[in-house]
Amino acid sequence: MQMALAITPANYGTWDEFKAAFKQQFIPPASQMEAITKMYHTSIGVCDFATWFQELSTHARHTGVDETTKMWAFRQALLPSIQAKLLMLSPQPTTLDTLVEKAWEFDRNWQIFGGSAGALTQGCGSSQGNWCGGQNPCIQEIKEDTETEIATTQS
Repeated sequence: MQMALAITPANYGTWDEFKAAFKQQFIPPASQMEAITKMYHTSIGVCDFATWFQELSTHARHTGVDETTKMWAFRQALLPSIQAKLLMLSPQPTTLDTLVEKAWEFDRNWQIFGGSAGALTQGCGSSQGNWCGGQNPCIQEIKEDTETEIATTQS
């Protein structure tokens, strides 16, 4: 037996072949359809960007769809205001990684300069939020204080 194994060593295949065979054997098509549905219906809600994207990417990974489809689903899940900011980019992001990086950057900038944590959206599962690029009450308050201070120091 040992001599036979030495002549023809065991070939277990590649990792990708194993994963494909495993999925075919143990992952039912219904779970893929469920992942696709969740990928298309996961919105940012009150979750922070990282938490939301982790959930979205988990569903996207289980769908087996191509990167273009994942990019489309990602854009659809974003708030309209972030989508508008992304549309103003030139050149447009061509990979999911760059698209996520830019959207995350816009979200971080809003959290730092435009609002407080949690001010980005209304609720988990909600497809709309208040990230509208409008006047932030904190910034408006600073402006009013500055104008008052200027008015009191000048005659």
